Amino acid sequence: MRARPLAALLLLGATGCTRTVYESHFATPAQLVKIAEAGTRAPFLKCHMPDGRVFVLEHWSIDEGVGTAQGWGLEYAASRARVGRARQITLGLRDIALLETDRPYSVDVGAGSIVGMAIGSAASIALTVVCAMNPGACF
Repeated sequence: MRARPLAALLLLGATGCTRTVYESHFATPAQLVKIAEAGTRAPFLKCHMPDGRVFVLEHWSIDEGVGTAQGWGLEYAASRARVGRARQITLGLRDIALLETDRPYSVDVGAGSIVGMAIGSAASIALTVVCAMNPGACF
């Protein structure tokens, strides 16, 4: 009998979860204005190169005057195999084909589940009351 309250508690806890969703913004180096606003909230910058390589930079910045993007990050080959270890990386904006920022935000996925569980529980309780009052109608 102790398993039921525990199962109910676990079910209730699972319905109150959130998940992280990423909103992506893409721009060519010539469209830096487009990436600048999104970049204020983006924890990392992906620099896609013409040959298929990708550099993923954290703690990044873009210096338009010098024409560079720099940050601490990793390099990935065109096959997406990681190349080397994390390091300080500086890339020329002219060498980059596409810039990508991904802004994370949390989405509450529990509200719909709780509403569904409440509707199902109310229907079950109503049916139980009807059956208790008139057993011949249910059995």
